[in-house]
Amino acid sequence: MSRGQQAAAWFDTAAFRRPDFVDSRAPRPTYKFGNSALGVLRGPRFFTFDTTLQKAFAVRERWKLQFRAEVFNPFNIPMLGSPDTEVTSSNFGRIRASYVPFNESFGARSIQLGLRLDF
Repeated sequence: MSRGQQAAAWFDTAAFRRPDFVDSRAPRPTYKFGNSALGVLRGPRFFTFDTTLQKAFAVRERWKLQFRAEVFNPFNIPMLGSPDTEVTSSNFGRIRASYVPFNESFGARSIQLGLRLDF
């Protein structure tokens, strides 16, 4: 199953339905939930893989040049967000966004190059 197919149907939505009201005539009716445990719906895992390569060169006796290449998300794997868990939503069970948990700039593969001269 592809990542796109997983995002379109993360879990079996037929196993869930809108819960009944405890008292539907109350001014603010509350729902009566079933017997499922807490945390039965889980989203996809989040993982990140970054790599760095660096090499230092002696330019003169006291001068050193360092070349550095950093690659963030080198395999370009999209991190999916949490599925929609609102039973009445038309997108119930679907993942509609990428997950940006720790770094707002997380996304597609990016490469950063750098040079450093120590003297």
